Amino acid sequence: MVRPTPLLLLLPLVGGGFAAALEAWRSGDWEGARVGFQAAILAAGDRAGPELHYDLALVCARLERWPEMEEAAARMVSTGGEAFAGRRSFLRGLAAWHRAHEAAGRAELAGTPVAWDRAVLLAEAARLAWEDAVRSRLEDWPEARRNAERAADLVAEYRRRRQAAAVAAGDEPPAQPPPLDSSGRRQLFDRLELLDRRKLEERRRRRSRTGPPVERDW
Repeated sequence: MVRPTPLLLLLPLVGGGFAAALEAWRSGDWEGARVGFQAAILAAGDRAGPELHYDLALVCARLERWPEMEEAAARMVSTGGEAFAGRRSFLRGLAAWHRAHEAAGRAELAGTPVAWDRAVLLAEAARLAWEDAVRSRLEDWPEARRNAERAADLVAEYRRRRQAAAVAAGDEPPAQPPPLDSSGRRQLFDRLELLDRRKLEERRRRRSRTGPPVERDW
């Protein structure tokens, strides 16, 4: 699976914090890079540019922290505009690809057609996201194009497994669904984004209930 690389922009407004995060990235210290980029964004405040949010989204993708990745990608687009929409689509494809494989693992254990439906849907989401990324550029984007081709193969594979599960259960083979139009694509990604947002909010609520460590004298 092809992943993008960070935007190497040493912006004066984030100074050494960005440099430390970038060094952590280069050394493979993804958690250190995540903390560094978050600190740089916090220090920059409203001056944090889309490139910095993009770099945070990338490292969250490396750590498979998908809700945080989507949040950073959303801020990237809100600060950078449509010029960054293609990068967001690429990142969405990474998240959907990962989740599709997770869903397939659960479907193999369940062995039901319904369980395979989610795996198919997520693989389709990955394909659509990477196709959107390809269309976002006038020139070719080979990484996005190859990922879209891999996702199309995965959709076909999961549909075959879904059909086999339906036959084993004595159900009618599923009909081929019609392709999603632009409205359907938007609804699909809005739904995935909502699920990400809920997961992130729940994670933050659990942290707030736990609270900071209390200093003790014993």
